[in-house]
Amino acid sequence: MLVRGNIDIVRPYPSGNSRLQIALPCATGHRSCTGRLQPEHVLRAFEAGSRIVSVIACQEGNCHYAEGSRRCALRVDFIRSILQEIGLGEGRLLLSYLPGSASEDMALAAGKAADTISSDLLNAQIADLRIRMIEAFKANPPNPLRLSSDMLRKIFRKKY
Repeated sequence: MLVRGNIDIVRPYPSGNSRLQIALPCATGHRSCTGRLQPEHVLRAFEAGSRIVSVIACQEGNCHYAEGSRRCALRVDFIRSILQEIGLGEGRLLLSYLPGSASEDMALAAGKAADTISSDLLNAQIADLRIRMIEAFKANPPNPLRLSSDMLRKIFRKKY
């Protein structure tokens, strides 16, 4: 899962847990902006055996870098076409949007009261994201690029 740095769903609470609790094996990678996401980042995750990759970007109009979310969406479309072409399927790459903190940061910098998203709405968005990820995980078979440790041992035993 690749996330934008100012989205707090994966930042730990004092208990050490994050808001995005997914009952799946999950690794996270952070970028300062998903607009800086390059195809290599996502393709390496698939090459390492990820069944799905979920990119979480800031909602439009709430990006510190103004066009980061738009650039990310264009790159995700491009990467999906690559995944389709190589036979993995475009459904393995998810793109979701959650509120960032750009509008709050701008309001605070201007000395104005910051509009904040209600925690109920944010929790509903996170729950929807969790459901989408679980459904994509169930809908896609294990990544054929992932080699089991037994398979790796057999390969290396034969070569060396």
